[in-house]
Amino acid sequence: MLHHPEPTPTTSQRATHLMSSLPFMEALHNQTVVIVYAGQSVYNPTLRASFSQNAALLKLTGMRPVIVHGGLPRFQAQGQVPEAPVREAMRTTLAIHVARTALAEVNLELVRLIGVHGVKVLGINGQDGHCLTAGSTAGGDFISPIEAVDTAILEAFLTGGLLPVVMPLAPDADGDDRLVSPERLGNLLAQKLKATTLVMMVENSVLREFGDQTGLCGKSELEKWLAEHASNTAAAYAREALDALTHGVQSVHLVDISQPQGMVDELLTEEGRGIVFCGRSSAELVAETRRYFADADSVLRPDFSVERKRVVRF
Repeated sequence: MLHHPEPTPTTSQRATHLMSSLPFMEALHNQTVVIVYAGQSVYNPTLRASFSQNAALLKLTGMRPVIVHGGLPRFQAQGQVPEAPVREAMRTTLAIHVARTALAEVNLELVRLIGVHGVKVLGINGQDGHCLTAGSTAGGDFISPIEAVDTAILEAFLTGGLLPVVMPLAPDADGDDRLVSPERLGNLLAQKLKATTLVMMVENSVLREFGDQTGLCGKSELEKWLAEHASNTAAAYAREALDALTHGVQSVHLVDISQPQGMVDELLTEEGRGIVFCGRSSAELVAETRRYFADADSVLRPDFSVERKRVVRF
């Protein structure tokens, strides 16, 4: 079957799309949005450039994005870390050195690509401002737990109009660098910064594991799914999403990292392009949705106030 490309939108269609995004821009204006950008797709130059453009767009529309990126190499597959019988301490040190180099390259490239679009952007890691402290132990994947988070420096950057790009690297109590999970770090930063929204860019295979859990889902549905699929790969993302919702983050979005415009579609359109989990129950979501569309039919009422109309997905 021949693939017929979608027709190029006309000027009026572009204007219509832009106007339809206004309620979402209003809902997220001056709100902190933490974005986790991780996975092997981070190394795809085309996708990385598209993501950077989208991140700059979110910043320029009035949001306060904070990006936590991944980009950890697959050590053993690349033959960069010696196997046993080399001492474990040596393997860990070498692995962290290789990872730090790879993460620094990703961080610098994201800062450069986002800055091209006129956004003030700054790359940092856990050593800067003593914002992160990691545990001194690590698992087989060389990932250490996060023991402390201090967001003072990030809050100063956001107040100053900067977009922070955070590397998942933190010192332990002895000052030695440790790798931390980007998803865990993004979750904790969202909680500490009182972010409205946490966005996790994930591989398509992760989204497929959620099966019927598409579109808008309540916290109770997420808890049920996690209880039934605790061993799935997607369960790690579900646990972070549930923890974020439990500690005050209003919504968690899982977006396909391979879709160049997926993040913008998810945050700034009614249709979205991913899975949204929010703290409200399913019954509350239904009631909120009915009220939203009832209000949508009455936009021109003299007594209608746009500020009172809450966008359902946030």
